[in-house]
Amino acid sequence: MIAYLNGNFMAIEACSISPLDRGFLFGDSAYEVLPVYDKIIFRAHEHLKRLDYSLGCIEIKNPYTHQRWNEIFSQLIARSGLSDLFIYLQVSRGSAPQRTHLPPDNIEPTVFVMSAPLPHLSEETTQSGVSAILVDDIRWHRCDIKSTNLLANVLLSIQADSHATHEAIMMRDEKVTEGVASNVFIVNNGSLSTPAVSHRLLSGITRRAVIEIAQQRKINCLEQDITKEQLLCADEVWLTSSTRNILAVTRIDKHPIGSGVPGPMWQQFSDAMMQLSQ
Repeated sequence: MIAYLNGNFMAIEACSISPLDRGFLFGDSAYEVLPVYDKIIFRAHEHLKRLDYSLGCIEIKNPYTHQRWNEIFSQLIARSGLSDLFIYLQVSRGSAPQRTHLPPDNIEPTVFVMSAPLPHLSEETTQSGVSAILVDDIRWHRCDIKSTNLLANVLLSIQADSHATHEAIMMRDEKVTEGVASNVFIVNNGSLSTPAVSHRLLSGITRRAVIEIAQQRKINCLEQDITKEQLLCADEVWLTSSTRNILAVTRIDKHPIGSGVPGPMWQQFSDAMMQLSQ
């Protein structure tokens, strides 16, 4: 696997950072995951705009222009030898002379980028749907920032795995926020709903694409609060993310969703997303 670290391309095994890097010590960093289909990045500009937003929120200057980022991505794709892959990038505040919470001025950001094969769920899993559990959202209050502070997500993923489920859907103040690694949509009577973008959740790129598809097809899509009851009584529930597109959830906490199989609206939007990524 080929990676890029602070200006150089190298085997990922050759990459090393200082133990005083603030991304390593504090999670003082932001990241993005960009899916690549047939060597074309899906909505690279939107991912880079979100990176700008995250870095701006945590007061790290983006070390590269969008043009430079795209040059790095192009070289990684070419060197990977793959057609379908994902690119992971991370920008930390950099390494400081000592471990202190207050960052010193004028330290150079650490830039790390790597490519890896795009994970593929089996056709059987996609067509039969996945299960999920409901959990309390135990994360911090700036989930709109795509930061590497992901310990809560790790713990909730472990919890989901211990229940033999695919995802944990989080709730805060009795309202759905998002999945541990996904946004959430529900379908009722032919209309879509998804939690509105706020500090409580990440503005997903695939989430935006789904909303655009709905607008193009003149299908009602509301950005609003979703309660537990609305979630469990929905005709369909979906998870959306950059590496999984749209997944149908057919069971939550052992409660069947709709008919217990992926619904017709999911199939329609899944097909539309496939066309967008080609």
